[in-house]
Amino acid sequence: MKKCAFLFVALLISFSAIAQSRSEQKADAEAKKIRDEVFGSSDKDFAVTAVPENLKKESAVIICQKLTQVFDKEGADIGIGSNKSLSTTETIRKRIKLQDKSAVEAFSEFYFKNTKDIGILIEKPDGRKTEINLKEAVEVSDNTRIPTIYRSYYSFSYKYKKIAIPDLQPGDIIDYFYRVSESYFIPQVTQFAFNDVIVSLANTYPTLKQKIEFNVEKQFYINIKSLNGAPTLTPENQKEGNYSIYKMVLENQDKQHDERWVYPYRSTPTVKYQVFFLRSEGSKTNYVVGERGKPKTSITPDEAVEQITNIYEDAPSSLAQGFSYELGSYVTDKLGKETDPVKIAYAAYSYLRGLISVPAVVSMYPGYLDQPYESVKAALSDPDLYGPSNETINDEIFTKIIARVLKNRKIEFRVAFAVPRHIGNLEDAILANEFMWGLHVEGAKPFFLFAPSSGSLPGEIDARMQGVDAYLFNPISKSGKKYEIKKIAVSSHEQNATMEKLTVTFDESMELAAFNRNVTVKGLNKDPYYNSTIIVNDFLDTEMTEYKLKPKYIYKGKKDKMAIIDAGVKSAREEAVKNRKDSQKAELEDNGFEIGTYDSFDLVSDGREKAKPEIKFTEKFTVKNLIKKAGPTYILDAGKIIGEQLEVKEDELKRHYDIYMSNTRSFNYEIAVTIPEGYKVEGIDKLNKDVDNATGFFKSTAKVEGNQLIITASKAYKTIYEKKENWPEMVKFLDEAYKFTQVKVVLKKA
Repeated sequence: MKKCAFLFVALLISFSAIAQSRSEQKADAEAKKIRDEVFGSSDKDFAVTAVPENLKKESAVIICQKLTQVFDKEGADIGIGSNKSLSTTETIRKRIKLQDKSAVEAFSEFYFKNTKDIGILIEKPDGRKTEINLKEAVEVSDNTRIPTIYRSYYSFSYKYKKIAIPDLQPGDIIDYFYRVSESYFIPQVTQFAFNDVIVSLANTYPTLKQKIEFNVEKQFYINIKSLNGAPTLTPENQKEGNYSIYKMVLENQDKQHDERWVYPYRSTPTVKYQVFFLRSEGSKTNYVVGERGKPKTSITPDEAVEQITNIYEDAPSSLAQGFSYELGSYVTDKLGKETDPVKIAYAAYSYLRGLISVPAVVSMYPGYLDQPYESVKAALSDPDLYGPSNETINDEIFTKIIARVLKNRKIEFRVAFAVPRHIGNLEDAILANEFMWGLHVEGAKPFFLFAPSSGSLPGEIDARMQGVDAYLFNPISKSGKKYEIKKIAVSSHEQNATMEKLTVTFDESMELAAFNRNVTVKGLNKDPYYNSTIIVNDFLDTEMTEYKLKPKYIYKGKKDKMAIIDAGVKSAREEAVKNRKDSQKAELEDNGFEIGTYDSFDLVSDGREKAKPEIKFTEKFTVKNLIKKAGPTYILDAGKIIGEQLEVKEDELKRHYDIYMSNTRSFNYEIAVTIPEGYKVEGIDKLNKDVDNATGFFKSTAKVEGNQLIITASKAYKTIYEKKENWPEMVKFLDEAYKFTQVKVVLKKA
């Protein structure tokens, strides 16, 4: 009996292995068929081997690049609400000629989408072709920085692999492609929006020809916009079955230039597109679509307002309803029957900001009972890492929740929506999710409210929304959806300011400089500090109490398990404080200081309260090699006390793109250096600088008062946008700030 059982199991394993082998063989055969189809294409542009004479000194040249994207459906049209599987397939092929050792080195480690449908051919100058065996490829981690040239236009859910390509030489051509598909099975589907896409067509290398082709099945609609010199989409006369074909071609394209302060979607050829499925033509939808078989290339203001109105009027989710109820209760408990729009908006805004920053920690209490320390450690260190701001309280939900509170208190408001500045402007909007929502609270002093970040306050407008035009409309008006276009103000560099007060003393050996640094930060300059200097730990207890976010409301477990969790939280909070000191030290080192010891950090204010809107902290540390002995004198790197400043190098003097900065800002320094007893300072006149123009300024002064060298310095970026022709004006004050950091003064015996 045992022998029979053994024989049965052996046969079962054998049959399974045979079936698996056949399955693998079938998959390999299908993959080969696709490779043969792509590489065997009759497209003559992928047979070119030569590059123009004017490009022969480039490191590499993209001979041809093509994106083909197919949108289709599967499933029978049984009637309204029939089940369908909607899908999109993206095929990208690139043919790249390597022309120097730098390109060879760059492509010797080759990245690609982790998909079975991929092929890489190496073509030698004599015409020999070798297909790369990808079985030795390894998957890379999610945090690996994938070079832009390998990235997908559309499919972002796939992981990447990499493989070493041996024996590459200048003159070789890499011809590769990949194909990825995404399917969406949607029961009772009547309408569906595929992911919207914004893509810069700029490439790392010059491109002789770039092609984009869309194959769109019947019942699909396409919205598309070409910007900044990108070609327009043209329909092909031919139709393959139920598919309409659209193409665009871009030729002789310059390489993308690596410059700071660039918004690629505003400066380089860019295409925005989105495809929609509607089962019935003319059916009601929240999407703005055109006609079947005809790409829609613009959205009128009336269409945009109608779209936002339809979404606004949709029944709120249970999540939004719950937040609205909790928020209404909080505002009532906090303010009673208060009618001041500013006070009500501030209370509501602060409550929702608390939900974004705090419950990420609280809600994790029950999640990792065996590892409570690990479960909260990251959240305590980084309020944005686990916060629900993007998924739970996005700009749409924020707007709806606040609007309900204002409506219940009979406070007038209008819905505001605009295109974030780094994407474009209202006139060029074409995508369903291109707009960012907010509110315009009416009254004697009207103001905008947009979804908060970790430390923002009402009135501190998101940098992405400053300087843009916004549509304002009353969603509950019975007199039609009239709208107004209003420009959102740009905050000044005085409002977004950092002030540092530093005292510097030297030890007896004159080898270590002791720094006492007091920092005050306000406005948009606060944002970077909420990822490092300010941690959830700083305001966790206060805001959990204020907003009644207590662990017992989240997890009602046994006392012994709660004790384990609380111990883990306590340990994690202690670790977060320690990690901050390490982070602050590393930041100072990145700023050009050679740190001896980092002694203390004290937070005075986290900048999250209306009464205390500024971040304030002090820290003490020592710096090595700030002063060096030179015979009987000492040389002090006085200019370096303000930290590293941007050096504009010679190859950056020519500007190719307009200048877009996140926000106006200023940085101010008051420095008192104690002069060692028995010494005097010479050469301080070199620390006096003054360059001021319409784009910004750098100003500094130096003087001796008693036994102290007093230095002041201020640097400001006055605008958020400058034409590239104004770059030389910016260089003037940037260069002056850098030169300041190179100034040394001499300490001599008195």
